[in-house]
Amino acid sequence: MPAVLDVKYIVARSERKTVVIFVELDECVTVKAPERASDQRLQRLVARKLPWIYTGRSPNGLSRCPQELVSGETFYFLGSLVVLISPRTRPSHWGSLETGSCTLFGAGG
Repeated sequence: MPAVLDVKYIVARSERKTVVIFVELDECVTVKAPERASDQRLQRLVARKLPWIYTGRSPNGLSRCPQELVSGETFYFLGSLVVLISPRTRPSHWGSLETGSCTLFGAGG
């Protein structure tokens, strides 16, 4: 696996014409590149983009891991505002839920 300083990245070559760098949620860096792009060119590009990669990996030094969800909080899910209800705090008239799962209900009614 190629690396620039402490950033290891995966190269995915295809018949594309441009180079794209992705920083995934698990902080893995993927470089999608044309088949004809040299390894040296990709390494120079990754080196030039290191500040952006570091920002994408850990903005402000914080982890990009998903936040812990709390029962009763609202957030957007697929474009709709929803309320998170934990199986431990749900009203009994909603029926039973599987252990470890949660249910989303529209916040607006």
